[in-house]
Amino acid sequence: MKFFKKNTLKKALLTCLTVFAATFCSALGLGMLNPANAVAKADTLSAGTFKTDGASVRVFEYDGEEYKPTSRKGIRFHVEMGAGYTVGNGTVLFDTETKHERGSFTIAEGYTTKTLVIPTRLLTGELTLSTAKVMAIDTTEYWFADVDGNWESVAYVYNVPEQWYTDSFTFRGIVLDANGNVVAQSNTDERSLAWVAKQAYYDTIEEDGFWGDEEKDAVAEEEILKFIPQYQVTYNGVTETVLWGDKLQNIPTGAGNAWYDTENSEEIDVNAPMTWADSREIVLVSAKSEDFVLTGVAEHSNFVANGISHNGFKIYVTLDIDAFTENTEMDIHAVNIEHKRGGALVDNAIALNGVWTLKEMNSHGQEQMRLFFSFDTTKLASGDEIVIKGDSIFYANGVMYKLTEDYVINYAEVNGSASYGIYLGELSNADVAEITNCAEDASGKGGEPNEFTLRVTFHDDVM
Repeated sequence: MKFFKKNTLKKALLTCLTVFAATFCSALGLGMLNPANAVAKADTLSAGTFKTDGASVRVFEYDGEEYKPTSRKGIRFHVEMGAGYTVGNGTVLFDTETKHERGSFTIAEGYTTKTLVIPTRLLTGELTLSTAKVMAIDTTEYWFADVDGNWESVAYVYNVPEQWYTDSFTFRGIVLDANGNVVAQSNTDERSLAWVAKQAYYDTIEEDGFWGDEEKDAVAEEEILKFIPQYQVTYNGVTETVLWGDKLQNIPTGAGNAWYDTENSEEIDVNAPMTWADSREIVLVSAKSEDFVLTGVAEHSNFVANGISHNGFKIYVTLDIDAFTENTEMDIHAVNIEHKRGGALVDNAIALNGVWTLKEMNSHGQEQMRLFFSFDTTKLASGDEIVIKGDSIFYANGVMYKLTEDYVINYAEVNGSASYGIYLGELSNADVAEITNCAEDASGKGGEPNEFTLRVTFHDDVM
């Protein structure tokens, strides 16, 4: 990893390249600079070595005398080779005596160099010049000697969309002959803008005058932080700022066995690095964590909460009935719902409007626990599936109630009436504990039973 200080760089000559039009929301820029006298961690390379050399953040332009503000802020990808590197039949790739006006080396006739860059998430297979959506940055006229005597080029990518700051880029250097054939290539490496910015941030605050003077350091610190998601984490009355990729400095303790973020409705592992792509405020409360499952649809009905009528359905659940008051509203922001039709997700899917607890008597006079799910059922078509995902969390009363498995509701319309089937997965005879004849309707011909009502009891581990 390299970071460049005052009086270590030659004048940066930039060119602008508009590529990745379908991927980036604005043009990406490229540029090369002279890394002469740069502070390098690597030692002098052998003449046969061609490799990547990390990445760094760009927040200033250097005009040969001082750092100046620039609109072309972004990430720089470093590629280097050992002095005297040869290609073909022993041709030395660069003439270090004959230089361009900017001070860079001239390349052997017929050869060109490029740095290939692509968002890692778009890469399938090996990174090559023919990779779809690859950015091929021409570095042919931008090779210099670094502090260790290695030959190095630096390619810029700027105007990276903010939502991509934490996404990694994969990059490598290549050498092409006069026919456009790749005759040499470096290894591939990965870096994200947020990652290299964070390293630069810590260097800036730990060394006075890193960018030339205190005033420049202050400006650089502010600019660099724009590339790093920050989290304002409040717990036990204390607020701590955490940078992307870092952990809490002080691990909170509480009465519960877990921590819940009431601001963003999700469980937080307070011992793990924080890596959300967006800056956010996080409010942690100590919470208990309990598992439960949904066991069956009771009925489709309306439900009134706070004077508002909701349409949806009731589902039996394995929750402690004594832990809730009637009509307790759950925090449902961490509940994941899928709406499927013909096995595919529906674009204009139904939305979950709310979930409330219900205590109702069954036909045997026993009070049972149910949850009422409020949906816009007008968007459902016969044959649709509603999948309540097994990673869902329902939060109430300081407890995270965590669903442990998917629950599938099969919706059908029979004679214009809604029906919600119960999905139990693959069942076998071994899953059935008992079958009993509960009732008969003796209105059939000759007094024979016309209809039987059977009770099927499954083993506990099935439900």
